[in-house]
Amino acid sequence: MAQETITVNYKPLGIALGTGTIFYHETIIYTNASGAKFVASCYNASGTSGSGSAGSQAYSNASSVVEAATGLPTVFGKLICKSGSIDDPILRNALGDINSLTTNQNPSVTVATGTNLSTQWAKIVQAETEITNANFNYSPLTLNSNSAANTALTAAGITPPSDIGMSGAHWAPAGGRILPTSLTPASNIDEPSVNTDALGNRTFSLIEKDSAGHKLDAYSLTTSVDGKTVTGKIDSNGDNAWDRTETVVVQADGSTVDDVKNLNNNGSLKSETTLTTNATATLSTLAEDQNGDGVVDKTTTKLDADHNGKPESTVVAITGGDTTNSVDANQNGNYETVNTLHTNG
Repeated sequence: MAQETITVNYKPLGIALGTGTIFYHETIIYTNASGAKFVASCYNASGTSGSGSAGSQAYSNASSVVEAATGLPTVFGKLICKSGSIDDPILRNALGDINSLTTNQNPSVTVATGTNLSTQWAKIVQAETEITNANFNYSPLTLNSNSAANTALTAAGITPPSDIGMSGAHWAPAGGRILPTSLTPASNIDEPSVNTDALGNRTFSLIEKDSAGHKLDAYSLTTSVDGKTVTGKIDSNGDNAWDRTETVVVQADGSTVDDVKNLNNNGSLKSETTLTTNATATLSTLAEDQNGDGVVDKTTTKLDADHNGKPESTVVAITGGDTTNSVDANQNGNYETVNTLHTNG
């Protein structure tokens, strides 16, 4: 008899500010003995991940932590779960592939194998149905679809994936939170908090721990009250030292400055990049300090006049070295003209 499986599919959603780390959405897939596939996934009722600048999105994320914790509505709406056949387009979209599961290239992990997992699947569906009916207020950072997925797995007696922390292979924010259902008591191995200063600037802090309570890593996200400045920091190994910081500032003219610093254990600068992009995202300049000495070693300027992601020209300037201007007028990925100015002859 064919083996049945329950797997967790990880859909990449983006890179969390300040971390350089991809974060994922978890979806549960049940494959029965006949090969039929069923999916359970959750999402926010508003169908949005936030809007506006990086700062305003981050501020909404941080605000939702407080609102969700106190039972207040969030901009993201309620947490909703859905289960059914892989033929359902909403569930296919949750997997990141609306055409066919067989072509889905997202990473996944098998969490259960057996000759008959129908009872476990029924408990997963029951738990997610109860989560929907509980009308939890959705928070991207602390109470979300990953919380629901790992609650459902726990309800079915299946151990959730262990590599979903910031320092893991597949960071699933809020995946360490188990929601209360008739099959699961509430628990949370993570420690989220939000502080607001006198000016209204808000800082979200998250400490992730293992099952024994040991600190694994930490994340901090500070947003200005106007949503135009946001700073993210990560301590990737739990040693109480920030390893990386990123600050995004939206300027008065609509341009953005994205500054990323990689730090040594003593807090000194290891390397730094500063990306300046104009308001229309057609011109960008990346300045790189590759060794942390405070001097820009390399500058790359790209012109993408029609904003299609294919630059017409790229200028690379090495401090104290050559400057190369590459032109791709046809935007086919092949540079028709390459001019190099040799500074030192």
